[in-house]
Amino acid sequence: MKDSIKNKLEKLTERFEELSRLVSTPDVIAHQEKYREYTKEYAKIEPLVQQFQQYQSVQSAYEEAESLLK
Repeated sequence: MKDSIKNKLEKLTERFEELSRLVSTPDVIAHQEKYREYTKEYAKIEPLVQQFQQYQSVQSAYEEAESLLK
């Protein structure tokens, strides 16, 4: 995977985690417009983040298998 794509996906993952924290705070919950905005963004990027996390898991398993072969 190209480094530029990987960096973008890592930033997207960070934003996803940030949104996860934000939507659970009382301040955001109290402001329905902000809450809706954050939950929409969360839902939009969730599938990408899940696929990237799965990729990272497979990549890690692959690297571990490679090291065992050596």
